[in-house]
Amino acid sequence: MNDGRPVDPPPPSPRDDGPPRDERDAGPPLPGTRGPPPGRVPAGPGRWILVLAVLTFTALAVALLLEVPRRLLRPSATDIRGALYTAIQRETPETFLVTGSVDLVGTTTVSNTRRLFPGLLDLSLGTTSATVRMPGRVSYGIDLSGIRPADIDVAPDGAVAVRVPSPAIRSVEPVLADMEVRTDVGWARFYARSGRAVEQEAIRLMEAALRAQGEAHLADSDQPRRNTAAALEDVLIPVLEAAGVEEPTITVLFADTPSGIELE
Repeated sequence: MNDGRPVDPPPPSPRDDGPPRDERDAGPPLPGTRGPPPGRVPAGPGRWILVLAVLTFTALAVALLLEVPRRLLRPSATDIRGALYTAIQRETPETFLVTGSVDLVGTTTVSNTRRLFPGLLDLSLGTTSATVRMPGRVSYGIDLSGIRPADIDVAPDGAVAVRVPSPAIRSVEPVLADMEVRTDVGWARFYARSGRAVEQEAIRLMEAALRAQGEAHLADSDQPRRNTAAALEDVLIPVLEAAGVEEPTITVLFADTPSGIELE
């Protein structure tokens, strides 16, 4: 009911302000109004750029970690040299490493001539001779007591070179059971005396004959060095693998073979 006083117009409806504006066009919040909660990234291209930057940084970090040069992860030359030297001394407490053997057959001949009244009648009583043929086994190897840490070289890529003495004879074992003896007694001699004497002397010389053949084999054949290098490989390769060397290689340098023998 109107009592004659002027009536205020009703407040305008929200729909009367025109079409709603996009929040992205709203601009910065007015003083006194609340912006987006702290710690939250507002929706829009900025959020995806931040996510992409984080993923890119993570990928680069992983790639850098995977591409660290292997040589930085490999043990130092000093560590490798120390491990090998310790293994050599531990695995060979007697300092001589037997690396192979060879079966040989030795032959010795001893003769003895007896004369009656030498210088006067000079009558020959005959010659007694004995020939002994006997098989035997000659073992060889290297003396590791002379190896020092300085004899172990480690290349930057982890390859190892070891300088060792040349193979030498360790033992000579004649096989007496297979011995063959041939004895010829002079016409005026007796087997019980001259025959047995030359036989015993021929048998005594057999060890020296087998040793001489063994030394000739070591000098003329390359197989003893290969056997020795393989024996060292069996001792040292597991040590290198335990030290962290990948696909280790060893080159064995002998005193009489400067070129060395490489094992893989």
